[in-house]
Amino acid sequence: MRKRILVAASGTVCLASLIALVVWAQRDRTPATTQAPNGEPHTPPVIEPPSIHSEQGRWGTIRIEEVKRNWTLGDARAGGFDSRVMLVDGIRWGEQVRTHNRHLLDHFQLLTVTHPLDNATVLGAVQAFDLRMEPLTYYHRRGPVGALFAELATRNQERDSNAPIAKFGLETGAVLCYARPGQSFTVYESDPIIKKLAADTDEYFTHFRDARNRGAKVEIRLGDRRQQFKADVASKYALVLVEAYEGRSLCTDLLTKEAIALYFDRLKENGLVAIHVSSRDVNLEPMLARVADELNLTGRIWTDGEARLAGKCSSSWLVLAKSQQALGLLGEQTGYGAYLRPIKTQDGVPAWSDTNTEIVTGMRRPSAVSEDNPPKGVVMEVTKENVYKMQQDVFFDDTKRLSDSTKIIKRLEIATKDSPLIEVKWKSKTKKE
Repeated sequence: MRKRILVAASGTVCLASLIALVVWAQRDRTPATTQAPNGEPHTPPVIEPPSIHSEQGRWGTIRIEEVKRNWTLGDARAGGFDSRVMLVDGIRWGEQVRTHNRHLLDHFQLLTVTHPLDNATVLGAVQAFDLRMEPLTYYHRRGPVGALFAELATRNQERDSNAPIAKFGLETGAVLCYARPGQSFTVYESDPIIKKLAADTDEYFTHFRDARNRGAKVEIRLGDRRQQFKADVASKYALVLVEAYEGRSLCTDLLTKEAIALYFDRLKENGLVAIHVSSRDVNLEPMLARVADELNLTGRIWTDGEARLAGKCSSSWLVLAKSQQALGLLGEQTGYGAYLRPIKTQDGVPAWSDTNTEIVTGMRRPSAVSEDNPPKGVVMEVTKENVYKMQQDVFFDDTKRLSDSTKIIKRLEIATKDSPLIEVKWKSKTKKE
């Protein structure tokens, strides 16, 4: 009898929830978005000007913007989230969700099981999930950085999952989402304004506070990043993560043979060094591969072009280790290791040293421009067909979706004025094409 009462009560609750949610969904029939040209059902990111905050940092103007993402079910709004984005000189530097309105269908996941206790477990898990604690952009769990921390969790009977971590560059503090209770994270940051906005206050981003509240030991070393790292002579890390850019400036001193040797001097046995090498201008792989050869290291690279997940950015990370064995699953052809390939040298591209960090011809991307290779003749053609894709790019981090070609070209010209990679023109699609 008691079982029948529980089943009946569960069914009644589910039916009542269904009716209430359908009524709620019908209360606003204003479309939240229009269908994208490529048929994607979700609204692309929209950053609403003006900035929530703008301040001049050491390496450029730092802006905090608010992003609103909405999902729809038919014509009705079905959830979404608002997040804060940090932009340094127009480049996306990090993002964190601030408010999460759950998708309409999230509330129906409890219908996948029949026992009332199972229903309660599923519903509790859905409600407990906190999107604010998820690392986004270049640190997404489904990308290279997520794989690195998954690899640590498999080592030394999982003890390395709590091993000390070093990170060059604070940004929004997204990597601190991986920090576990009792784990030590040391962040080396050169810009006091970044520290002020991402760590000294939780007005814009809360990753730093959240990590400490979980019991992680997070310290920030402010100043010249390499010199601060060198001064920590007693530290031994399982993983050193290197963000080699500061704004649009490539910090070559962090990528020299001497710098890489320093990182390995501070590593635990079988530790890893991971370098963020994403760049439109410079291909750092052949130079770092040459460094690895000269230091007798082995390396893999993951060029992650999958950015369709909300909040995820495409990125490339190069991983160095003392041996194939030290790479662990990252060096295998199964699991996440299948996404990595061995790094390659290139004729004419030497290793950088503290006395020579020349960007030679073999390191330049086809779109890169120098005094010897001016932008004349390098054209990005803008068509109606590729506008949607382009607006997912960093060029459009500070604008709404645009349909007018003149505005698109203007935005591209503004985005590339400090580092002119391209000449932009509008190309009308004709019948011949």
